[in-house]
Amino acid sequence: MPLEAAATVVDEDGVTFRYVDETGEVSGVSLVQEVAIPRAGPDFVPLGKGAWEVRFARPEVDRFEYRFELRWPGPGRRDLILDPDNTKTAPGAFGLRSVIEFPEYEAPGWFDSEPPRGEVTELDIPSARLGGAQPCLLWSSHGSKPNARLPLLVALDGVEFERFSGLLRFLDAMTDMHAIPPMRALLMHPTRRDDHYSANPAFPAALEEEIVPAVNDVAPVRSGESNLAGLGASLGGLALIHAHRRMKVGFGALFLQSSTFLHHGYLLGFAHYRRVERFLSEILDGTGGGDNASIELTCGSVEFSLENNRAVARSLRRRGDSVGMHTLRDAHNWIAWRDAWDPHLVTLLQENFG
Repeated sequence: MPLEAAATVVDEDGVTFRYVDETGEVSGVSLVQEVAIPRAGPDFVPLGKGAWEVRFARPEVDRFEYRFELRWPGPGRRDLILDPDNTKTAPGAFGLRSVIEFPEYEAPGWFDSEPPRGEVTELDIPSARLGGAQPCLLWSSHGSKPNARLPLLVALDGVEFERFSGLLRFLDAMTDMHAIPPMRALLMHPTRRDDHYSANPAFPAALEEEIVPAVNDVAPVRSGESNLAGLGASLGGLALIHAHRRMKVGFGALFLQSSTFLHHGYLLGFAHYRRVERFLSEILDGTGGGDNASIELTCGSVEFSLENNRAVARSLRRRGDSVGMHTLRDAHNWIAWRDAWDPHLVTLLQENFG
C-alpha cells in the first residue's frame, strides 16, 4: 500500500515526486540527492499548468535525503528548496534536507527516550600543536563522581555529532540501561577541520601531548589504551586511525564511520589529498606502526568509499587488528551514522570499557 505525503508518493520500488510552480516562472526542476549518480538529477518532466513530476527508482537504501533544485530563465538563476509536500526533514551542517523513509526503515528506539542526563562541561583546551584553543564538550555519565577514573571516548566532530545526531542522548540512554559502563566522552570541535583531520602529523601529537592530558587534569582518565576509544566519521574516521598509528600509546578501540579512505580521483581539489593518499597506501600495504586495536567500520551502501572501506577492513585484519565491517542501507549523513551506534558502537564500548 503506497504511503502518500501530499504530492509525494512512496512505494516499495521508489518514489514519485511532484512539484507545483504557482508562479508559472520556473523553467526546470531537478531532484538533488545523495544516493545515485548524478547527484543533481533526475530532472522533473513538465505536466502543464505549473506541475512537474519525476519517478525515482529505489536504490539500495531504506531512507534517503534530498532537496529540489528550481531553475528560472537566465544564467545561474537557481535555488535549492525542501520538498514543500514532505514534512520529514534531517539536519546537517549545510541546513535541513527532506527525507524519504521506506517502510523497512526504523529509527533507533533510544532516540525518543528521556534518560537522566550526564554532566556536560565546556572546555577550551590550549593547543600549540593545532594553533590555538580547541573548543570541546566533556560529558560524564549520570551519577559518576568527578574524581572517578573512567574510560574516555574521544569523538571527533563530537559537537556536530551531538547537534545533528544526538550523541549525548545516546550515551545517556545507553548508560541508563547499563548497556555501556560509566564513562566520559570528549566531544571535539575542529578549528581547521580539513587541515587537522587529513593525516596531519600535528593532530596525533596534539591528542597525546595536549588534549587527553588536559582532560585528565579535569576528570581523571583510567590508565591504559583499552580505556581510550575513538569515534569519527568521514575525515574524522581517517584522522582517528592516523592518530592511533602515530601515538606512542594509541586507542584500544576505534569506531570509524564512512571514513575518507579515498584516492585522488575523488579528492581532486582537496588541498591535503597527497598526505591522505600516502597514509591510505600505508594502511592498504600493511605498513606503518601502531598497536593492534578493536576496530569497527561502517559505511553506506551507496557511498563512493564503500569498496575502499572494505579493502581497509581486510588489510587491518591481515595486520592483526580485531575488525568488524558493517554496510548500512543509507548514505553519507549524520542520521546514517547515528543509526549504526546501537548495536555496533555499544558492543565495542562494552567489550573495551567493561
